[in-house]
Amino acid sequence: MFHWRKARFGTQVLTQNRRKARLVTQVEIRNRRKARLGTQVEIRNRRKGRLGTQVEIRNRRKGRLGTQVETRNRRKARLGTQVETRNRRKARLGTQVETRKVRVDTQVETRKVRVDTQVETRTVRLDTQVLKSEDGPLRC
Repeated sequence: MFHWRKARFGTQVLTQNRRKARLVTQVEIRNRRKARLGTQVEIRNRRKGRLGTQVEIRNRRKGRLGTQVETRNRRKARLGTQVETRNRRKARLGTQVETRKVRVDTQVETRKVRVDTQVETRTVRLDTQVLKSEDGPLRC
């Protein structure tokens, strides 16, 4: 039996659930040398052959880029919510949060950045690029 706490850094873990004989969770944990914050974790969850939740956490050397988290959720082949969280300043405070909510009918992307208290609103069509981009604090 595999035990999480006994696992050392630099291992690759594959977890399967025998329920309906499908791959449920795949976890890859990698840590680099000299404890330079080089951990990469990828978690993928699949249901009925669809991509459910994909989380990527990347923490690079010397903490300059800090932590990057990407979460994607899809239900019934529709785009749900994509959240990107980035923490800089040597893995300390100073967090930048970007939230994107995408709908099929309107295709509206909303970004909220808390570092400089700025809110960006962009409206994107399927076959065009950014149509509207406004800088400065906005209220939705």
